[in-house]
Amino acid sequence: MRIKDDFSSLLQNMLAFFGTRASLFGIEFSQEKKRFASVAIWAVLVLFFMGFAFLMLNIGVLVYFWDTPYRGWSVLGLLAFYLLVALVGVMKLRHHLKTEAFPYTKATLKQDLAYFQESGQLTIKEGNDE
Repeated sequence: MRIKDDFSSLLQNMLAFFGTRASLFGIEFSQEKKRFASVAIWAVLVLFFMGFAFLMLNIGVLVYFWDTPYRGWSVLGLLAFYLLVALVGVMKLRHHLKTEAFPYTKATLKQDLAYFQESGQLTIKEGNDE
């Protein structure tokens, strides 16, 4: 009877344990969805209005320099500027894409794994089982 009670207690503890981890994951998942939606909306708005701003800048620079001998240089200068801005944008985008998702869930699961390994409740076999 004691084994059955121990197993029942262990099962209840495991369910509670995984329930809290699932709750943590659910909270972080909803936060990530909101963050992604916000970033997507702002990115579209920024791209839309920056596109119009760059278009107006191009037209203004070209109109200003059109009747001068510097019109070719003005076009090349605009091209160099936009390439530089695009390079900075790509670098920033790569930085943001490297941001880790679900950091608290991962940290909690790593702590749990370390706890179970130290307590001897979990053993991980390495190598082939041939």
